[in-house]
Amino acid sequence: MPVLASAIGAMPERISEGINGWCLATNAVEIWQQKIAYLAEVSGRAELKNMRIAMQPIKARSIEVAAAEYSVHYQALRLKEPLRVDYFVEPERDPNNPFLLQARPIAARGVFDIAKARAAALRVGAPSIMAVARNEWAATYYRLTRPLQLLFDAKIIAEPMLWPQQSCGLPTVDDVQAISCEQIWLLNTSSIEEIELMKALRELTKRPKIIYFIDDAFHLRASSPAAQTRLIERIVFAMACCDQIVSSSRALLELVQSWKDCYPSLQATTLSYLPHLVIDESAVNPPACQSEKLRVIWAGAQHHGADLAMLAYIVEETYEEFQWVFFGDRPRQLPAHVRYEFEPPVPFAAFAQKLRDLAPDIAVAPLQITPFNHYKSPLKLLEYAALGVPVLASNVQAYTQSGAQLMRTEGDWLAALNEMKSHPRRTEASNKLQNWALREHGELNQLANWKNTLAL
Repeated sequence: MPVLASAIGAMPERISEGINGWCLATNAVEIWQQKIAYLAEVSGRAELKNMRIAMQPIKARSIEVAAAEYSVHYQALRLKEPLRVDYFVEPERDPNNPFLLQARPIAARGVFDIAKARAAALRVGAPSIMAVARNEWAATYYRLTRPLQLLFDAKIIAEPMLWPQQSCGLPTVDDVQAISCEQIWLLNTSSIEEIELMKALRELTKRPKIIYFIDDAFHLRASSPAAQTRLIERIVFAMACCDQIVSSSRALLELVQSWKDCYPSLQATTLSYLPHLVIDESAVNPPACQSEKLRVIWAGAQHHGADLAMLAYIVEETYEEFQWVFFGDRPRQLPAHVRYEFEPPVPFAAFAQKLRDLAPDIAVAPLQITPFNHYKSPLKLLEYAALGVPVLASNVQAYTQSGAQLMRTEGDWLAALNEMKSHPRRTEASNKLQNWALREHGELNQLANWKNTLAL
């Protein structure tokens, strides 16, 4: 059953936005009212239905198994002996994603023998990597799953292991040692449990290189300046346990460098920038319009209300000329007479195909100028570039060096939409965006960069 919860404590770690519920600011009464009112609408009920269908049942352990596990831990602490666990979760390959491991409980088996045998089978003379996937969101895919797959396909690394934190929990030190990987990748790490794991790994005589991937300035989501400061200190503490920090945008790189200048604990940690990777393909020209109106799409998650509000006036002025399509969320400020299509969010695994199925002719990427958005990567433009359509985007830091056509004012948006009615102009704009995507993020240009930067 989908859940509405306050974004405090462990709730954001357990609830994946748009997958099994939503985390909302505790004191934001208006946001709670808007969300509840939306879920009562037809489109909201449809979204809930799709979410319930897509949700996987929680895999619970029996009381007996949990009690046996606690007993083992208790005895190890009481006797001060090394922990030897007879119950464990053995990773099993997901047939739909060969790099993603699933949890399968096994009782009374030798975890170390099985894990070492698995690691030995995977090691073929190339570096072995274990990545901890906190969830199945876009950040996990673009920073962990896709790079690992491309590096493996290029025979740069051995077959990687993507540890599913949601179903298996964090790996233990014993798990990491048993898998015998040369690198362990973590993404946006800040929890006490993750920090304790990294501290324990650093104390090993023979240990993997620990790499911290940071994908956005997530400390800015904290509810107050004081909370942001506390979260920064925890992020810095986590980073200090790592050997290398890798950012997904140059602005984010500069932010972490400013932390490194302030915190002596980060002085020995290497800081790097690695762009998102896209698969090299020949340019896709935008199709000639197959419908009466050009289809203009916005696609994204449900925390972009302020960004979507920027489009309200544009949509109201142009809905009779263009077919507006909102996928995942929509502006709340539109009058009732304004017509548009709305598609509720889908699980991330189905996102790319659903985006293609909506057959857009033009894509839009509005972003408010905020501290959080300043540090974002141009990931949204890369998703749109794969469609072969031109993109109109806000003139913000993340998009300034891209091939998108940048907007400053409402007049810019209206003029650009009018310009995009020309198919040759759409083709020109689309090619410019795709050339940028392949040059700055293409597999052929960037795989060597990833290899060298991560010392693979």
